[in-house]
Amino acid sequence: MYPKEMNYEVEAVWDGLTGGSVAVGEYTVSFDTPPEYGGTGSAPCPDQLFLSAIGGCLIDTFLSFKNRLGAETRSLKVKTACRVEMRNPDGYRLTRVSAVIRVTPEEGDEERNRRCAELARDYCHITRSIESAVPVDVEIVVDAL
Repeated sequence: MYPKEMNYEVEAVWDGLTGGSVAVGEYTVSFDTPPEYGGTGSAPCPDQLFLSAIGGCLIDTFLSFKNRLGAETRSLKVKTACRVEMRNPDGYRLTRVSAVIRVTPEEGDEERNRRCAELARDYCHITRSIESAVPVDVEIVVDAL
């Protein structure tokens, strides 16, 4: 049903100031250095874009299982966070990533939505790829109506 392999490519280009942009197919995503590091903060920093990728992957994975299991969902949100620490002499490192999957099911469909969230946690390829390098905690919240 799904391809065995996918390849993606993006190109990041410096803006001549403190950030730049990434060409993602027909889309352009801007990034900038945070003010505390001398940037203008005019766009998300790469760490925030990394967290966006994690949140997006968890949602896409949830939706794949939602469609397969026929879950009825009112809303779905993923909040992601990370800790970045100075590790002298190695410099900065991501030391923790966390995500909260918050789903509001249609009435009576709590269990299927919970299962979709559990499967998203277990099968998101981005979190699975980084978890051996950085601890990843994913919490699931199924709201009651």
